[in-house]
Amino acid sequence: MKTINRNELQNILYNHGLWLRTRHTNQPQGNRADLSGADLSRSNLSGAFLCEADLSGVDLSRSNLSDANLSKANLSGANLCKANLSKAILFGADLSGVDFSNANLSKADLRCSGLRWANLSGANLKFANLKDADISQTDLRWADSFWVNM
Repeated sequence: MKTINRNELQNILYNHGLWLRTRHTNQPQGNRADLSGADLSRSNLSGAFLCEADLSGVDLSRSNLSDANLSKANLSGANLCKANLSKAILFGADLSGVDFSNANLSKADLRCSGLRWANLSGANLKFANLKDADISQTDLRWADSFWVNM
């Protein structure tokens, strides 16, 4: 697992933002964020804009990702155990095999996401939107799914 310090993370986030804004132009700048396999446990990424980022296999356990935009990101195999993803946007994200055990996903947007083989045991899914999400083979034991939109 690779370690990324705060300055490196800020630089990656800055370059990812540049890439998102310029990727469809004649002169794209920045780079798509590749945080695959990184140890970002206990990080504060509240409100981060990580659309289409590669976060496969990342450790984000106990991290704050509330209000983060992770739409169409690749989080396959990531560890999000006990993470705060309240109001996060995960629309169309690859969440296959992700460990969301005991995570807070209240009011999260998980529409059209791929949650195949994900672990959502004990997760807070209150008011989460799972419309058109693939939840086949997903562990939902003890998940609080009060008012979930499926």
